Amino acid sequence: MGWLKRTLYFVVFLAFIATFYSLTSIRRQNNVIKTPEVVEQTTKDVETREEEVKKQTATPAIDRNTKTPPTKSSSSSSSKFRKIEGYMDVNSGEVLALDCGSCAFVGSSGHILNSAAGTEIDSHDCVFRMNGAIVRGFEKDVGRRTTVRIVNHNGGVVFNPRGRRSKYFEEEKSDHLVVWGPPQKTPILKPMLVDLVKHYPYLKAFTMTKEKIIALDKQFERETGKDRFKSSSWLTTGWFAFDIVLKACRDNVVVYGLPPGDYCDSAEGAKTFIRYHYYEEGGSECSYYKGHTHHRFAAEKIIYARWAKTRGNVSFRFPSWNLTQIDTSQVKF
Repeated sequence: MGWLKRTLYFVVFLAFIATFYSLTSIRRQNNVIKTPEVVEQTTKDVETREEEVKKQTATPAIDRNTKTPPTKSSSSSSSKFRKIEGYMDVNSGEVLALDCGSCAFVGSSGHILNSAAGTEIDSHDCVFRMNGAIVRGFEKDVGRRTTVRIVNHNGGVVFNPRGRRSKYFEEEKSDHLVVWGPPQKTPILKPMLVDLVKHYPYLKAFTMTKEKIIALDKQFERETGKDRFKSSSWLTTGWFAFDIVLKACRDNVVVYGLPPGDYCDSAEGAKTFIRYHYYEEGGSECSYYKGHTHHRFAAEKIIYARWAKTRGNVSFRFPSWNLTQIDTSQVKF
């Protein structure tokens, strides 16, 4: 009977082993082979995860007309950006860099009133304005947007509102502020601009280097044949603004609200009253031009016409300039 028990135990053992291997094989097949419904669901899960990643990493589009301040680029590595040497960020020390295809350079003359040019101005990639030229109340004629505002060193109404919020940055959301002035003014200007940027973190503020001031003085002498100091000439904000615009803009430049140099000597100029600033009551443009003994308004505008002819992509509107009829060979004070 002993051999019979051993045989029975051996048969039970073999049956156990066979059952074990059978179950293991079934599990392997279940792990490898999936039904079409499972495959389809797995594929959908993967695609869903990929879409979520794309949404998280996508760069949001910027609406140029929105009131929300655009995100400032901390780098000008893109080939579209142009660096304008001589203008330094008051916080980072970086050189002014702008990404501008077409540009609107908006002057402050009363000529621009009733032009209905606002939409056209805002359609440009970059919009440049000068000093205290406000837009509120004049949007139909001058537009709403401001990319760069260029201000002289006495323009404290713009950048130093004495503890109040500045309307120039509350309403317009300017991206860049450039303040020009003699080098000795920089230690005074810089703290005010640093404080301004604290109120408006999306704003970048720049001052000019001593080397840039000297370079623009020499440029004036080359263009006019006269030393600026010996001739007691004061450069206008327009001179500095043109320097930035011509260097920043890759494509076309349209200048609005800037009369030609001979306008005040014309019959129309003699009989027509035009505001010196479109946003201020009173003040005849031609009376101011002829009465100022240091600003060389007419001379500068002949030079602007010269630059426009050389560049070939600069035009003037409201009023228009007939560049072919402007003699730019000589500059008279």
